[in-house]
Amino acid sequence: TRVTVVVADNEEIEAFTYTSKRGRKGRLPSARYLGIIVTGARYHQLPSEWIEQLQAWPLAVDERDQKQGKLF
Repeated sequence: TRVTVVVADNEEIEAFTYTSKRGRKGRLPSARYLGIIVTGARYHQLPSEWIEQLQAWPLAVDERDQKQGKLF
């Protein structure tokens, strides 16, 4: 999805964002997906404050883990 992002000095730039077809309001990222985002943020040397905010983001609960736990 194409979006407009406001950066330093209120400059607007065009960007692209990933949008899941299964998306719904309030949906949380998986640990795997957020890990990819954090790795990319580190690679591109984003500010440590931003990386800390990413790492503090709540994660989705993987229902598969809950179901498998009931089997044993």
